[in-house]
Amino acid sequence: MQTPSVKCAWFTAEGQDPVAAALTGGDDYELLFAVPRRSLGRLKGVLREARGVPITGIGELTAEPGIGLIRNGRVEPLPAGFAHF
Repeated sequence: MQTPSVKCAWFTAEGQDPVAAALTGGDDYELLFAVPRRSLGRLKGVLREARGVPITGIGELTAEPGIGLIRNGRVEPLPAGFAHF
């Protein structure tokens, strides 16, 4: 399995944005879930029980409508997703 930095270097060498490629590539290998702030203590318990399964924070739910990608301190629109058909 390649490390993320190797994959990023490959996409960059191909003239592609690694973040856009990850968001639109169509490969779904991980579960996405949300945890309320008040439950972060319970999430720490889950992390202990996960026995090495990585859990990565990827964002934050807010009361504001819409979705965006925060990169370099700026909110960008998400690239178009993978078209299955």
